[in-house]
Amino acid sequence: MIGRLFHPDAMHLKEVDAADDRLVLWFNVEPRVQVGNFQGAFLLRFEGLGREQQGQLQIAGRAANWRVVREGRELELRVLAARPLRGEWHAEKVDGHWRLTIRLAPL
Repeated sequence: MIGRLFHPDAMHLKEVDAADDRLVLWFNVEPRVQVGNFQGAFLLRFEGLGREQQGQLQIAGRAANWRVVREGRELELRVLAARPLRGEWHAEKVDGHWRLTIRLAPL
């Protein structure tokens, strides 16, 4: 019981939803993320738990692939498209969970 006071719950990626030009990631606690780009791909890294998963979405009418991969103690979301991408993200608390919405567009 005392351990929970000093070691809060680990961040856990619960679910990823893809819709049109955005991805919605659901977490149990407020996400702390690092955003980057690598050779035109959009990258989002966070320390936490979750399972690897992948899917596809449409960005400006073209297909893009997304994938969540484990990198040691971190998870990384990678979004790849035929053209370089930029992304904007916003986190908010909804019904006791945290929703991280990422809107993607070509550069």
